[in-house]
Amino acid sequence: MDNTYINTALSLNLRSLSADPIFEENKCRARVPDDCTGDTPVLDVNGSCRARIAADCNTDDLPVLDSQSKECRARVASDCTGTTPIFETGVCRAKVETDCTSKEVFENADCRPRVSADCTGDTPVLGTNEECRARVAADCSGETGTLDATSKECRATVDTDCVDPTPIFVETYCRARVASDCTDPAAAKFDETTKTCVASISCSLEEGDIAHPGQPGDCGTTLAGGATCLPVCEAGLAPMGAGLSCSETGVLTTDFSCQLVMTLGMSGVSKVDFDADTKLTETFITTVADVSGEKITIAEISGVVAADGTCTADKCAAVTFKIMIAAAGEQATIKAALEAAVADGTFTTKYKESLKANAVESISVDDITADQIEQAQDEPGEMPSNDAGGNTPGGSGDSGNVGMYAGVAVCVLAVVAALVWYFKCRKVPDNGTSKMAGSTPIKAGIGLSDVELEGPTDIEGKPVTTSDGFGTTSEGAQFA
Repeated sequence: MDNTYINTALSLNLRSLSADPIFEENKCRARVPDDCTGDTPVLDVNGSCRARIAADCNTDDLPVLDSQSKECRARVASDCTGTTPIFETGVCRAKVETDCTSKEVFENADCRPRVSADCTGDTPVLGTNEECRARVAADCSGETGTLDATSKECRATVDTDCVDPTPIFVETYCRARVASDCTDPAAAKFDETTKTCVASISCSLEEGDIAHPGQPGDCGTTLAGGATCLPVCEAGLAPMGAGLSCSETGVLTTDFSCQLVMTLGMSGVSKVDFDADTKLTETFITTVADVSGEKITIAEISGVVAADGTCTADKCAAVTFKIMIAAAGEQATIKAALEAAVADGTFTTKYKESLKANAVESISVDDITADQIEQAQDEPGEMPSNDAGGNTPGGSGDSGNVGMYAGVAVCVLAVVAALVWYFKCRKVPDNGTSKMAGSTPIKAGIGLSDVELEGPTDIEGKPVTTSDGFGTTSEGAQFA
């Protein structure tokens, strides 16, 4: 066979393989896109399969070639870098001034933080929020401590700049008026309230200044400087405090209040228990507030004092406490609520529950009972003492009674000393009997207690017996 014929045949066969490289159904056919898969998913123009390139991603919805999957995907914000850093409606674009926040400045096709040098004109100050603002008085200090109303610039302070509330010019600044500035004899007193120099000091009394359940007493519409007035509480309430006071500089102060004083008799607990465990007092206060009604808070209960009580149980206590009353007629409601809570056992139940909740183990909680409650009575004309320094929940003392008890003790000692002197130095009659034999006891009424001295009998040497007015007695010195 001619070699020329063979070469021509081979050439035609190879050309046929190149044009129709796919053998299918006993015949060759041209390559189609579906034949391109895997790493070469794209059919090139020359009929070959190849890898996907960026130019293949040319549709609006899938314009980006993913570097990992080598697939075309939608554009995202992270695709926008360099000179087109802003992603907007699926397209990356260059930054413009409106892209900068209020704290930034657009410069060289980019946004940067604002600095003081950017603030000029009517807004020369860079504020703490990194925005430019107008200058205010607080921006001016030191030698240029005043903001000029016209130029809006800071300048040195002059005396005409000093007006209330800082009317006094001192070298480079203005200050408030003080007492030493009142040098005019016609206005030599300093009113602390108005910060002015006046001829005389007084405090104006408004209705709210003497708001309490009762009457104004000797408190009028004004109170002279250095003077004090005392309101009057409604019947049944005890006045507490010194009243309303106007200082020498015109400052009105008050520590006055009207308080309901109640005494609760309890069994299963004693004065010693209250003194030993402050939780008993703290819980007592919260229980009183709980059963007294919504208007009473813990802060309005004070002066909790436990004393020995009288009952058939092994332990008893009489607990006195005070409730500050703010409005007229309120005492009747609170008193009724307390009495009802004691009578129906509510107080006992709540007190026990609170003691257990506070893990009180110093006493047998289940043995406690609130037996009876009554309003405490004061001596006629006597004002219960105010708790100096204030009583806080958990306190166990009424310091106002200390002075009274001290006075009683002094008087008792004085009487005892006089009797000792009398019996030591007197002349005994010839018949050997005392001149006071058979005399009746001597009573000296002092404050809230009585001092009782037993008169000498025919048999000398018996002790003096005193009573403190609260049901207890004690023996004094023996007479020889």
